[in-house]
Amino acid sequence: MSEYYGPTVKAAKMASTLIGITTSGKEQDWEIEFADPEIIPRLLNALELRKFDDEAKTALYLLLLASLELEFSSGKKNQLHIVKTKEIIDGDKKSLEKMQFYWINLKKSEHQSLMKDILHIQNFNSSI
Repeated sequence: MSEYYGPTVKAAKMASTLIGITTSGKEQDWEIEFADPEIIPRLLNALELRKFDDEAKTALYLLLLASLELEFSSGKKNQLHIVKTKEIIDGDKKSLEKMQFYWINLKKSEHQSLMKDILHIQNFNSSI
């Protein structure tokens, strides 16, 4: 499994620019600070239609998953967003493994069942 502890400054800045927010890229828990259910469609479109380097792509996935968690916390579970996210991330094994490590191994997710569904994890035992 690929370890992943968060985006590089460059990747966080690129993702921030893409969605129209101002950031230094050095924020702690960048994905949580800038998570917003309103940006989910833009993130999905960008990940589906554009090519990014690995670091930028994982930063976008990180922000997407944090935004999905926030949406879920508000009492909404937009099945279309979840299905689309699963379809996109399924085609990127490297990023999928990084997200599994970050959200499950590091226990960053407040909604483990949601994250396990999106990241295709069944009976997952953390190795940490």
